[in-house]
Amino acid sequence: MKMKIIALATALCAVATLSACSVDENVAVTETTPSAAEVRAAEVTETTSEASSESVVGAQPALMSDDPAEEEYEPFTSYTFTYSDSQDNYLITISPGKFTEPEYEGAATLPLSVILTCEDKNFSSQTFEATAPEGYYVGLPYSANGAYTTCTIIKNDIDSTPVPDLIQLDFWLYDCSENDDRPYYVSKFYTVHEGKLSEVKMIDNTKQEGEILPYCPVDMLHTEPLKLMEVPVPEVTKDGVSLQIYTYTYDIAENTLTKNVEPPVQDNMLYFGYYYYYRAMEIAYYMNQTTFPAEDYENYIETEVASGDSTATVMYFAVSDPRFSTYEELYNYMLTIFNQRITDDMLAAAPMQYKDFNGKLYGILGDGGYNINLGPVTFTGYEISEDGQTITFHTRQLTRDDNGVETGYTDGGDFVLTANPDKNGYIITKFRYPYS
Repeated sequence: MKMKIIALATALCAVATLSACSVDENVAVTETTPSAAEVRAAEVTETTSEASSESVVGAQPALMSDDPAEEEYEPFTSYTFTYSDSQDNYLITISPGKFTEPEYEGAATLPLSVILTCEDKNFSSQTFEATAPEGYYVGLPYSANGAYTTCTIIKNDIDSTPVPDLIQLDFWLYDCSENDDRPYYVSKFYTVHEGKLSEVKMIDNTKQEGEILPYCPVDMLHTEPLKLMEVPVPEVTKDGVSLQIYTYTYDIAENTLTKNVEPPVQDNMLYFGYYYYYRAMEIAYYMNQTTFPAEDYENYIETEVASGDSTATVMYFAVSDPRFSTYEELYNYMLTIFNQRITDDMLAAAPMQYKDFNGKLYGILGDGGYNINLGPVTFTGYEISEDGQTITFHTRQLTRDDNGVETGYTDGGDFVLTANPDKNGYIITKFRYPYS
């Protein structure tokens, strides 16, 4: 009875909130009691006489977790959150849709779709089925305790431009072969467009103009009110690092996201800054987070190092990064990105203790730790000095609680570029690795 009273109170609060048309856009409600979406899913199950040979409509999820703690919570059934199309507020509930057929009795099944149920201020509701791309399944949580991970709601918290929220759903690869080069995680976006739930059409202008994208990467940053940016992934070669900046521009009228390349030039200052920032992040990762790649794990070198009042034996492994084979080459490479002070400080503090043995670069294998309460950094603006020699980018950094729930932003510090005539470009004169 107590649970019924709580559920009824929750429902009445939701109705009152919508009726007043003043839904708090930052509050998400986790539901473990049957929702409208679940009722709808059950109705679909009852009225469906022919089930697909590849999927089951409304099947009970059989998601499995390796974490015993997950089993202590109620199973995931739905997730309800507030949504704004920049004009009106809605309540949207996401619940499981179709599942794969179990391979045998009692086997786990994978969610191939979810049902989005949208209710407006007049209590009118509509449903939309979001389907995973071919070979992927929907990344739903195992339990109600993790319901907040069902989706990501991207709101325009950059300025006052009215922009509809974007609902980001993640999908995980499961149907793959040994040589499959598809990404393991991908995303699609959804909105309420002209009063109707719909998928955002994604267009790729980076190769052949107008090509339709079936999905995009999961890791996206909100860099401008109407732009998302893929988190840049550097491609390392013996000649250095190749880094492309890709953004997705949202067209509200057409309900499309269009992928373009952002040239890292000063006429495009925001992404000029991101280009340098992610070049810095690539090298700083191997100074703070983990060691440069190593391939030969059998031929290591043991040496004694001071440890308090005694000594300890540590093992060094040969670095296999194609850009540098000696400490001097690593040092000189870093000087093309950072000034000497930052370079010296990074190398001195690196727990990998890079050094040469027999004329080759070695490092201690290991990880430097990661602050789980800090998320990515984005730029909030920039200033150019009067002489044009210094560009200062102001930043903010996403914060999370211990459960991974986003809690806001903190000052990410300044990121500073200074003209370097000798290198015909810029070097970084102020930088902070954001996750340490």
